[in-house]
Amino acid sequence: MHFFIYALAFATGLAQLGTVAFLLAGPVRRYTFVLAYSLAQLITSLLEFVVVRRFGEISRQYKIMFWSDEIALDLLLFLILMLLTYRAMEGSPARRGMGRMLGAVTIAVMGLPFLLFKGTFVKMEWFDHTSQLLNFGAAILNLGLWTALLRSGRRDKTLLTVSAGFGIIATGAAVSFGLRLLVRGHGAELYAVSQVFVAAQLVGAMILCWAFRPWSGEYGAVRRGRPLVLGTFVL
Repeated sequence: MHFFIYALAFATGLAQLGTVAFLLAGPVRRYTFVLAYSLAQLITSLLEFVVVRRFGEISRQYKIMFWSDEIALDLLLFLILMLLTYRAMEGSPARRGMGRMLGAVTIAVMGLPFLLFKGTFVKMEWFDHTSQLLNFGAAILNLGLWTALLRSGRRDKTLLTVSAGFGIIATGAAVSFGLRLLVRGHGAELYAVSQVFVAAQLVGAMILCWAFRPWSGEYGAVRRGRPLVLGTFVL
């Protein structure tokens, strides 16, 4: 069972590496936020792997590392989707009002965990609740982003695909962390919940990688037949 989760995590890392490679050879300026998110996921995953190998999966050191990374990534994803939603309303008369609403939502989402949940930065339940809240907020923002993109009349397939990838990541995390609150101990149920989380991360990473594939013709920076070179990797 552990092997299956590790295999999913390894595949996720490959998809994230592919996303980074495709972006560096293509629309990196336009999608810097995707590059930053993918790099952050890669770096934190490597750090978590090192901590697990040294201290073990149930050690306090790993729990601190995992939850610190997760909250930081959740917050980054939330802010990215908020920015994309605001950008998608460019030219709309409702954009100013949407900007105020997004600002208020951001303040509320960042403040609610400290007001509603006990054991700030101490109890695992606080991290569960906080991550669930951030991912739920990100999923709602993603629906708003899709609505804004479809209403704008602009059919940016790459951005729609990116939105779909982020949406699966956020929704999968929100569902899995919600289920964790119902599952106690370290039994089969907890491992099943972990598989939901890792599987959602994998699917989301694969969609992001697919969005920037150089053979799609969606962006002109990468020509068909041109090799991508990143360090010692040739794709």
